[in-house]
Amino acid sequence: MKKTGLLGLAILMTVGASAAGAQTRVAGVAKAMPTRYIEPTCDLRAGHFMVQSGVTYLAVGSGGNRNIDGTTDPEKVETALANSVRVITQAIRENGQDRNPAAWYYLGRAYLQMGDVIGADSAFTRAVGLAPACSDDVKSWRQRAVLPLMAPAAEYADQGKTDSAIVLLKQASSMAPGMPQADYNIGVLYANGDQPDSAIKYFAQAQRAAEANPTSYINERNSSTFNLAAMYQRADRHSDAVTELRKYLEWVPGDNDARRALATSLRASGQAEAALEVEKQALAAAQATG
Repeated sequence: MKKTGLLGLAILMTVGASAAGAQTRVAGVAKAMPTRYIEPTCDLRAGHFMVQSGVTYLAVGSGGNRNIDGTTDPEKVETALANSVRVITQAIRENGQDRNPAAWYYLGRAYLQMGDVIGADSAFTRAVGLAPACSDDVKSWRQRAVLPLMAPAAEYADQGKTDSAIVLLKQASSMAPGMPQADYNIGVLYANGDQPDSAIKYFAQAQRAAEANPTSYINERNSSTFNLAAMYQRADRHSDAVTELRKYLEWVPGDNDARRALATSLRASGQAEAALEVEKQALAAAQATG
């Protein structure tokens, strides 16, 4: 089978971002946020004076808008965003705003502005659960965090710091589950670490995300499917490998390596006659190309 590779990460490695605080905060995520406060694109009202106070603090820490003067002083930004988290959290816990989608939405925005992707992920999930109409708005904020997470992950992977790379990639996967790149690269790292069962999980997740949007992710769809089959072979799950390789060959019929791999798994799963037919096809294709 083909050797797995860090699809996408080679490009992302050229993007500079800090990897400090991988467990909680990522400086690159905070730096990637807009320098002016942006109103939500969905109909979302604060609904409570403490939530509105949190929005004001968020606007100050986000650079302000036409109604609110912002700040670029790092200490003042930190204070404003911390105050936003504090008052909104208090509103949720002590003032009955736990069912207010705006409270969770703005809490997620404040966390994201601070670079706290774990807090942002949790808050955004609650916001969308209460206000599905805001899902596209939330998705756009989530996607802003992906590149600043994957860039330092690539640096960690290049340095051989696999565990640190996986931490950031898992955060990227959680922040933007509809984008397959993070899951794919987690699969690659597990595959190269000879952990096929873990690699299978993440290649399968990448495949599902890519198949849901093949127009944008055709290369990721094909690569994750091929490498998923490779991991099934490594795990001696040849029937599953056959399923994935047949699917892959429908998309990439000219890949003779995949055809030979399919013959191997067919034979290993007791389908000798089908394997022979595929081997004939592989031979004919090889002869046709010289």
